[in-house]
Amino acid sequence: MRSDGPAASLATRVQLRSDPATVCRLLYGTPEAMGSGIHGPIAFFPPDSLVAYHLEFDRKERVFVFRTLEGRAPDTSEVPGVFPAVNLLMEVRSRGRVDLVRRLFAYLALTGRQPEALSEGFFVRANTLLAGQLPRRRVLEALLQREENKR
Repeated sequence: MRSDGPAASLATRVQLRSDPATVCRLLYGTPEAMGSGIHGPIAFFPPDSLVAYHLEFDRKERVFVFRTLEGRAPDTSEVPGVFPAVNLLMEVRSRGRVDLVRRLFAYLALTGRQPEALSEGFFVRANTLLAGQLPRRRVLEALLQREENKR
């Protein structure tokens, strides 16, 4: 990834693409700047940003939800198209679960909740919820209530 602009030195860079073989897009997150790269636009995010990143390739889909970091840190995760490593909160690998993550962010917006205000633990628990067969709506409401009670 080639990086342009003043934000490039400290920011996490996220590759965006839209070609027949590979599509990389943001489901959530507001970049502080945009640049250009060999494969298309690059979104620059400051430290502690929450990002939901959607990849489509070879008729497969994946979504990564992560927080950007300031510099290198232990226990970070490599995400395709993202540099440097990030704090990975969720990863889903099927179309059905990708749709559930989209609906999660839509639900948060509908109910007036700010995803960046939710704890990392919330997203880790939500990831576990999406992977299982629990009654999602009730459990999601319980997780959100727990988050609100922490404040």
